[in-house]
Amino acid sequence: RVLFRSSVIHTIQKQGVKLILMEPYFSPKVPDSIAEKTGVKVLHMAPDVGGAKGVTDYFSLFDYDISLIENALGASSPDAAKGASQ
Repeated sequence: RVLFRSSVIHTIQKQGVKLILMEPYFSPKVPDSIAEKTGVKVLHMAPDVGGAKGVTDYFSLFDYDISLIENALGASSPDAAKGASQ
């Protein structure tokens, strides 16, 4: 486990990863500890319709999750705009 976590931390730092996306089915313990060491943000995504307030169909599910990502990255940042257009 420690070797895997060290590898993930190294990859995050090397690649400039900004977010860890996770679903509520799993413990946040490992993502939170990795975020603490790397400075990335951990986002708890809505896993399915009904997984968050106002998420009533698949369109609103994707809108919700994409909005979380945009807000975490700062929608006006060049990286966020570039990622949204790809």
